[in-house]
Amino acid sequence: MSETAPKAKKQGGQSSGCVVMLAVIIAVAVVVFKGCGSSSNGGGGQSDIATGIQVLQQFDRDHGNGSADSSAYQAALSMASAKCTNPVKDVARFVENSYTDLVSNGVEDETALSVLQHLNASIPDGSRMDCQGVLAAYLALREG
Repeated sequence: MSETAPKAKKQGGQSSGCVVMLAVIIAVAVVVFKGCGSSSNGGGGQSDIATGIQVLQQFDRDHGNGSADSSAYQAALSMASAKCTNPVKDVARFVENSYTDLVSNGVEDETALSVLQHLNASIPDGSRMDCQGVLAAYLALREG
């Protein structure tokens, strides 16, 4: 007679294990379908990065998170431009939207800069990915 594993107790209509598993599946799907060697027009020139720095730094200031200097934004956005297949202006918009979504779901320990840094940490060095999908997986983990 075979025994089956006990089912996870549901909380709020979903088990917490299912949320984590969903986030892992999304992250794997992003790697598999948008992974290394993508030929999309991502990246950005220095003027795109400079504009992105100004946009994100002002966004953080507007939301009471203005303590970091522009060099931290430059380092993070330059790294993201090398890792994301999306244009820099889109990455900046994804980061702003992700921050807003986190706050609206009760996550209040982030800034636009920290979201951007977490995005970079989520993509292996030498890989290029669709950063909107990576941020979607990050949001699922943080809000789960």
